[in-house]
Amino acid sequence: MAMRKKKSRKDPSKDSFYRKTAIGDLLLRFLIKNKLTNKDFAEFLGVDESYISLITRGRRIPQKISFLRRLSQATGIHLDILQEAVLSDIRNLKEASLSKES
Repeated sequence: MAMRKKKSRKDPSKDSFYRKTAIGDLLLRFLIKNKLTNKDFAEFLGVDESYISLITRGRRIPQKISFLRRLSQATGIHLDILQEAVLSDIRNLKEASLSKES
């Protein structure tokens, strides 16, 4: 299946709808660079469009290794880089939740 290219995408750094995560940033930069839509990329990966949207907006952190492998194969981003991004995001979330409790 060929993925269609999208003309442009809104800059997420200027939108409070996005929360900064390492994995979301990696995926979003890939999509922007390749002018791909969430929908087309999600169909290519065999996941729901909303899942890709949640990841790029920093609302979900994918943790299943099977998904990270597919993401690595589809994007060309090395699996180790994706795993480190996920671990970093999880550490940051834990730190944020601990600081809220104090």
